[in-house]
Amino acid sequence: METLSRHADSLPKLLLGGGSPQISGAVVLSTCNRVELYAEGPNERDLHEVSRSLLEEHLAEDLPRRGFPEPRFNADAARHLFAVSVGLESMVVGETEIAGQVRRAAANARNDGTVSPSLGRLFRAATSAARQVSSSTGLGSAGRSLVSVALDLVEESEGPLAGRSALVIGTGAYARVVHAALQRRGLEERYVFSLSGRAHSFAETHGGHRVSQRELMDALGRVDLVITSSGAPHPILEADMLAAAVEDRPSRMPVVDLALTRDVEAEAADVPGIRLIDLELLSQHAPREHSEAISAAHGAVAKAAADFAALEAERTADGVIVAMRAMVHSVVESEIERTRRRLGEEAAELIRQSLHRVEQEILHAPTIRSRQLTREGRLDEVEHAVNVLLGLSVTHDSPRDQ
Repeated sequence: METLSRHADSLPKLLLGGGSPQISGAVVLSTCNRVELYAEGPNERDLHEVSRSLLEEHLAEDLPRRGFPEPRFNADAARHLFAVSVGLESMVVGETEIAGQVRRAAANARNDGTVSPSLGRLFRAATSAARQVSSSTGLGSAGRSLVSVALDLVEESEGPLAGRSALVIGTGAYARVVHAALQRRGLEERYVFSLSGRAHSFAETHGGHRVSQRELMDALGRVDLVITSSGAPHPILEADMLAAAVEDRPSRMPVVDLALTRDVEAEAADVPGIRLIDLELLSQHAPREHSEAISAAHGAVAKAAADFAALEAERTADGVIVAMRAMVHSVVESEIERTRRRLGEEAAELIRQSLHRVEQEILHAPTIRSRQLTREGRLDEVEHAVNVLLGLSVTHDSPRDQ
């Protein structure tokens, strides 16, 4: 997972760049402890095979040794994303950051031109579900973010952080969360380091002081706490570097590594004077939430997923509805044109207004009924009915996979 996350941002373009008609959209959700790829195509089996083949071809060396997890399709994929969005699949149940990460994943895909209309609707619905669950179930207030759990662990052993100093490595979305959490805890001196060169602008926007590459070792030796969340493809803090930085410290320094790809070399855990808190340790201390809040959240997720599935199912009736409307509209327009030729423009305009009202009345009930039957999985019956009764030949594509 760590190595795969290095390629996370490029995965959607990789899939769509292959030019396969089996893939029409892709969004990647990459957080501190997950990389999930959502793809869309006209055929479930072909979508899976083509996606897997492309990933294996281009990322063979970095794929997990245990292979791919079992894919989720359609309604199951939607339910999973909704559960992820509200924090039910997080190490810290109900963590508050995940909904923003889901929203940004869709925004990034839109900017890159890889999101399809249905995937866009799916991610918007997931974000909406997260807001609804947070406000109605108490899961958000009961839950704590990953960085909050990490800071709790630090304070348990090192005492209150108020008035102390911290170095934050990284300037991405999660770094903003880290800075906000540190500010709430009362850390007066906050320093920012980034390999991307964005530390100065980040510090100006979010507070703190920029640390250059030349100043990094000095900062490591002075601060009371280090938190990393850069997502760089290689460790930024090596064990030898940290050993040199804390050599003359009177007390140990906690180093919190929130990056999936490890910003801190694993061997740093054995350095005297360093307490390394990584994702593995955090997973062991993630608090269990109140059972009532979790149960309510699961119920809300199930309902939101079912509502989304129903709305998407209705969309498959669009072909039938468009065909019916086109047929009736054609008849109405023909009658208006005959009136124009016989009685002139004024009479045609009067009959146009009347017939268009009749057109809407005639089509209202069949439209509503078509959508209702489609939600029940009976679209084939609707298509058969309009074919027999109206002589319209309408077929629908297979449901798209999410």
